Amino acid sequence: MARLTISAVRSIKAEVERFADRHRHPLLLLGFVILVGGVGWSIQNLGLEIDQISWLSILLALVIYTPFSVLLNGLELKACASAVQREMPARTAVRVTSYGTVANVLPLPASLAIRTHALVRAGAPLGDAVKILSLSAVLWLASAIAVTAFFVSSNKVSIFVLLASVVGLLCFFVHVGRTYSFPSAAQFIVIRAAMFVVFILRALTIFAGLGVAAALGDAAVLSGAGIASSIVGVIPAGFGVSESVGAALASVRDASPAAAFLVLAIDRALNLLASGLAALGLSIGRQEQPAA
Repeated sequence: MARLTISAVRSIKAEVERFADRHRHPLLLLGFVILVGGVGWSIQNLGLEIDQISWLSILLALVIYTPFSVLLNGLELKACASAVQREMPARTAVRVTSYGTVANVLPLPASLAIRTHALVRAGAPLGDAVKILSLSAVLWLASAIAVTAFFVSSNKVSIFVLLASVVGLLCFFVHVGRTYSFPSAAQFIVIRAAMFVVFILRALTIFAGLGVAAALGDAAVLSGAGIASSIVGVIPAGFGVSESVGAALASVRDASPAAAFLVLAIDRALNLLASGLAALGLSIGRQEQPAA
């Protein structure tokens, strides 16, 4: 029964992806409409004026926290390569993941395909590349769901979620450790934890830039906003979907949905800008390197 269920889910997922590929451009346009419309609604709802924004806070998020996220994305890919006994320089890993982030919103191969191709080029068998990237994705999904559930639940449920998360992390650690190596398993968990910390700090900084008071939990729940768009995968890069989910999560915490939507939209823009600059800069640097 379980196998049939998994097979059915995979079949539905494949159909959705094929539909998304066939209608990529109109769906991307739809996502932009949702995103732009949501930003307009958020600004109006907050009564936000340009001179009320602390551009220094936004700049801090761009210059300090966003580059850390770009770097951590690359280190995660490098960890995937190390797990399958392949070498990938950090510079290459950051360039590939940055290119993948930008490619999600352009008529180019998706981020997962780009990462898989990079691992295969590094010498990893296709099956190993797909498996290790899938495990990395599972860790992200599970941890994002756990963090979100912890901060939107009651105290008793939060404790249960915390315990379940610890058990889940231990299972992940043991499985990856036995399949690959325990140092690799530890590396994945540390990098993922660092990603959450950096995201929360960046979100809090953007909240402050908008003049909106936000608690730790208000920023933490937004880390789960990308789950729905990643699972469904209809609109490329989840334009408007992630922000809408974030607004819904904020309302569950009695926080401002408009502020949450706008924070995620700004965060997306900063991440795309930083990733684009990193991909461009590292690609230019790669071309200028003299031949050995």
